[in-house]
Amino acid sequence: IQEDLLPDGVHCELSTEYHHLVLKNYLGVLRLATLNQISLPDIIASQIYKALEFSLYVHKPDGFIPALSDADPGCYRDLLRQGYELFGSKTFLYGASQGTQGTPPTSYSKGFSDSGYFVMRSGWGDQQERFENERYLLADCGPLGQGNHGHLDALNVEVAAYGRSLIVDPGRYTYDESGKTNWRAAFRGTAAHNTVLIDGKNQTSYRLGASRFEICGPEPVTEVVTFETQPGFDYLHAVVRSAEYPVIHER
Repeated sequence: IQEDLLPDGVHCELSTEYHHLVLKNYLGVLRLATLNQISLPDIIASQIYKALEFSLYVHKPDGFIPALSDADPGCYRDLLRQGYELFGSKTFLYGASQGTQGTPPTSYSKGFSDSGYFVMRSGWGDQQERFENERYLLADCGPLGQGNHGHLDALNVEVAAYGRSLIVDPGRYTYDESGKTNWRAAFRGTAAHNTVLIDGKNQTSYRLGASRFEICGPEPVTEVVTFETQPGFDYLHAVVRSAEYPVIHER
């Protein structure tokens, strides 16, 4: 589990969907161990708890996750409810019920520095706004990730507000590279994401190999300069450098 999940609890492939598929399996292991009174190393429960925290924050106010890297949109609030049942955390129950039960998290926004995901929101429906109407912004300031599921999308953002997704990541769409148009390569490239395309180039060399498109160059290098969060104010400053061009993208 220490290899599978980064220290901040996010799955090493940095796909929001694969994160939840892996989390589902780990929750099953923990549940079976608990039911059969089998003792597990503390690190297992600790990492699963962190993975649940990422799930809590990454879910948009409408109850769905953004489709980042090789991912499709979906709702995994049932895993948060399992987290409440296993850990007794009322913040997981709050997320699972979209604010109708439990206790809201003490922080509206949170940075997951190992994976490079930063989630900012206006609230949890705990003030005057309804849970579903809160404002939400996710910024991807991380590396490509393991397992060849990463997209060339450094400094990509997703935005939701007032019950609607306003700026969305298109996600995986397909693994199929056949056909007149290679939609797999198109959806994985920089141009398909909510970031800056410089000179029409991907953030790293991505071209046809022996049978399919492959990442051939060094990965873009991301750096988070500053992240600050306080009531009513969030500030994130990050940069990405690419071997494909001399320009440095700051956001």
